[in-house]
Amino acid sequence: MRSPFDPAMATVVEEPPGTGAGHWAGAPGAFVDGATVYLVYRMRWPRPRRGAELRIARGDGARFETIWRATREDFASVSIERCAIVRDRRTWRLYVSYVDGIDRRWRIDLVEAGTPDSFDPSARRLALGPDQANAAAVKDPWLRRVGDRWWMFVSYGEGAVDDEHLHGSGDALSTGAVKSETGLATSTDGVRWKWEGRVLAASAKGWDRFASRLTTAFPATDGWLG
Repeated sequence: MRSPFDPAMATVVEEPPGTGAGHWAGAPGAFVDGATVYLVYRMRWPRPRRGAELRIARGDGARFETIWRATREDFASVSIERCAIVRDRRTWRLYVSYVDGIDRRWRIDLVEAGTPDSFDPSARRLALGPDQANAAAVKDPWLRRVGDRWWMFVSYGEGAVDDEHLHGSGDALSTGAVKSETGLATSTDGVRWKWEGRVLAASAKGWDRFASRLTTAFPATDGWLG
């Protein structure tokens, strides 16, 4: 399949917050509303600070201005990861992936607002937690509308939930104790989610034996491509 874009033609949208290993601006999610692109991403620093700031920017796809930001402290968390932003009729929804400050497991919360610059982190509620997926962690949501339902692809790891080795660092999927695979949850309203299970498994051996993460999925003639 021919690539839809040439990476050599890329331009920088947002610079990282510092230089050296562990600094980046990334883990983006986007929603296109007419001619306007809304971009949600995190600013990342080396450990122990990690994913300390979440931002939403508005632009034309190449040039953006920041319209909203929050910190990991706003979510009582040690780190924020990839998030997703969508608009459903007049309601804007922000799905935030972060480490729970109490049990140190990755979870996904929902914050709703009337505008994309007015999300209140204190109004968050659980959208998808690890217990719903019988997993050690659920994180990095990516959403798309399919018919009358929302699909949410997530990175998750099946495994014990009360293991200090898994959760002591607040990053279970980087420990090597569980695989990082792709699962799917579905919803009719974008608020209440049903766990459907694994959709992309890690290989039994080879370079992808630990992680298998979908970053996009789209329908093809005889199925889906991701």
